[in-house]
Order: sequence, then structure tokens, then C-alpha cells
Amino acid sequence: MRRALVLIHIFAAAHAWHIACRRTHTPRMDTSEDLLHTLHSARPLAFSVSLLSSIRDVRKCEWDALAVQDESPFAEWDWLYSLESSGCACAETGWTPYHIVVRQDETHRMVAVLPMYLKSHSMGEFTADAPWADAAQQRGIRYYPKLLCAIPFTPVQGARVLLSHELPAGVRAQLLLLVAKYLRTLAQQNGISSVHLNFCTDEEVAAFTQAGFLHQQSVQYRWMNEDDSSEAEAEYSVGTSGKRPYADFNAFLAGFRSKRRTQILRERRIVAESGVKMRVLTGEQVRPELMSLIFHIYKRTVDRNVWGRQYLNEQFFTMLGQRFQHRMHVVLAMRSGEIVAATCNILKDGVLYGRYWGSLQDSRFLHFEACYYTPLENVVKQGWKRFEPGAGTPQSRLWRGFKAVNTHSVHYFCDNELQNTISARLQAHRQRLQGKIEPPVGRSLHGRQTVLRSSSVLAHGKRGPVLPRWDEQS
Repeated sequence: MRRALVLIHIFAAAHAWHIACRRTHTPRMDTSEDLLHTLHSARPLAFSVSLLSSIRDVRKCEWDALAVQDESPFAEWDWLYSLESSGCACAETGWTPYHIVVRQDETHRMVAVLPMYLKSHSMGEFTADAPWADAAQQRGIRYYPKLLCAIPFTPVQGARVLLSHELPAGVRAQLLLLVAKYLRTLAQQNGISSVHLNFCTDEEVAAFTQAGFLHQQSVQYRWMNEDDSSEAEAEYSVGTSGKRPYADFNAFLAGFRSKRRTQILRERRIVAESGVKMRVLTGEQVRPELMSLIFHIYKRTVDRNVWGRQYLNEQFFTMLGQRFQHRMHVVLAMRSGEIVAATCNILKDGVLYGRYWGSLQDSRFLHFEACYYTPLENVVKQGWKRFEPGAGTPQSRLWRGFKAVNTHSVHYFCDNELQNTISARLQAHRQRLQGKIEPPVGRSLHGRQTVLRSSSVLAHGKRGPVLPRWDEQS
């Protein structure tokens, strides 16, 4: 663990600010006079910044006090610990942990954390930065290593800078800006090409673009438990806010055109007539030995897929069955009492996240039943908010009632020429997306929609991390 003490002195009475930074192995944090207007104490504030070489270097209760406030479950300590301890996200696989912890010195209270990694490749990120690596190479710039603030192998939107809920809104915005400037300086002073926050929040986009980061938009497909029919909206509009959730799965099907509704019913019938019965397990029903079996089913499917890449191992799956049991939502496909397919989903605060799928047999429409229909049916039954199935084919999801939504990432490149080149590319990409992600109206929501395809991620660079020198700065 490397630690830097960064003292930010703010004197409200004098309406001036001053930063005193001790000699450190990491760059100091910058600040802004605007922060004065959000603070009500004339006493100086001091923050310390720590770079952690392992999630084990911070107490679980402290990290989760910030992480549990985010809607996404994947920034929680147990998830990151399982990835790291199982050997899935570690230096040997090109994911060297450099998590950031920000504390207020006077109270030693943690006010912000960032899961961050020094990456020696771009695999497992689900963003298409291969053209950026090519552009860097053409300019003689070493693209790797790079700094990545993200959840390994998890393309789910959520907060990347986890902030204390006790911070006022104005302080949150300023602290995000300070962190953005700190990351930018960290890369500049240590010969790192770039900094990336993948699948971040709108709040983070606003702060980081103010600090000079570039904004990238992508597309994902989510299913919302919102009955868009005019009858449901009229019935639900009196004295309520938002849209009414579906009464049952049939109410969801009623929003489709006849041909598409008939096709979904036919697909489900074919699965049932093949002798497959679906079973949902949650919480304590999901034992580590079951997760071990699910891993082998998952691995078989990955190995058979020409584009498949196995990022996760059996130990990670069994650790989820031990440490993340309270959030597990597993769908099993059973034939003659034997498991023939499974999906591993994660649940938090009324949002179901589809993660891993595998099958031992080739069975028509079984993938759609296990990965879409049974989870959707359970979301409706439980009254949950939405279902995010993860990466997958856009067309198959739009036809089954999923909606296209924008996701966001921000990026900073230390080389000015490279920054300008990629800025122009991202601006052109946003213009192509503009107007194509629109909410459908009424019963047309399950009709024809524009399909936006994302390019695949290509790996670059040699295997294994190239550690930068954390040279002493004054």
C-alpha cells in the first residue's frame, strides 16, 4: 500500500484557499475556490489519499459503507475480493489493483473510494478501444499500461467514485472534480498513457469532463418493469408517480404485436414440451457446490463458442456461493431431475443483473427461456424495477421487449495530439447515436426499433503488467 497525505486548507473567513502537500509518492490533489461556498466551517480540511495494492488493505465495513449506496452490487467489497483472491483480477492476468481511498484527516473517516487497476491489455472491459491503441502506436506512444476505474469483466453502469452519502451535493461535485484532476496528474507524472472510467454515472461524466476527460456513449439493452399501455397509465396516474409495473407476464405480452407475442409463446412451449422444467434458487439455496457445477456448465459453453473467452475460474464461482449468497438469483433448467442449463444472476435493490450462462445440451430456445423469459417472469412476480441481461445480441433483445439506453464512459489521454484525435472520433460517434435512442410510444414499444451494434474489443500488448515507477514528487 502506498499512501499520500494531501492537505487541503480552506479558510472561509478569508475567502481564499491554499494547498499544502507533503513529499509523497503520488501527485497532490488540486482544488478549487468554488469549494469554499459549499463548506460551513472556517477550520481547514485535510484529506489523505491512499493507493492500495489489494482490496484486503481496506476494511470491508468501511468500503461497503460507501459501496452499498450505489444501485449496482458489483463495487461491493465481497465481489472485488472474490475477483482478486480467485486470481481472476490480479497482476498475473493484467489487472494490477491500485484502488484509491480518500479519507478526511481530522476524523480519519473514509469519504471516497475508487476500484482502479493498472491494465496491460484491454480484455474483459467491454469497450472498444482497439482503434485508440492503434492511433497511439502510430504516434509512437506506448498505450499500455493504462489506468482503468471499472469493475473487471462487468459491463454494468454504476458509480466508479464511491462517495459518502453524508457529503452535501456541492461537496460531492467538487470532490469528484478533485479526484478527476488527481487521476489525470497521476498518469502524467508516472508515464501512464491514459485514464479510463468505464460505465460510469451522469454525475461522474459532468465532473470528469469539466476536468478535461472525453465523454464516450455506448448502448445497452434493459428491460423495464413499466406497463406502457394507455389503460395501465390512465389507471396508475391518479395520485401516483412513475409508471405502473406489469400485473403479470401476460400483461407484458399484451404489449406486443400479435406475431411477436405468438412467437414468444411458441418458444416457451417448445422448451416445456422438450421436458425441461425451470427452477429459480435464491439466497441460501445457492450453495458453493452448486456454483461449482454451474461453473463447469458455463466453461463448457465458453469453450464451444468461437468468440468465447474465459475470464473467470471455478474458485470465483464458489466464492460467490459463499460471500455473495444473499444477492444470488440462479435459474436452473432441469430435465429428468438433472441440471442441463443454468444462468447466474445478481439482485440488488429491485434490479436483476444477468451475468453468466451455460448449457450442457443443445435445446431450441432454451437460452431465451433461461436468460430472458424466466428471469423476466420473476421480476414481474416480485415487483422488481428492471432486468439488465448484460452483453449480448441487440436484435434478440429488442424483439423481446428490451429497450436501448445510453451508457457512459470518460477517458483522458496524456498526449495532447492523441487526446484531440480521439475527441473528434467520440464526437462523431455521439452524433451518429443522437436521436436513435428514443423511448417508444404506447403499444409500439415492442415493434420495430433501430438496432445499434457495438464493435468487439481486441486485445493489445503483451501478457502481464508493466508497473510504472511511483516517483517521489514534492
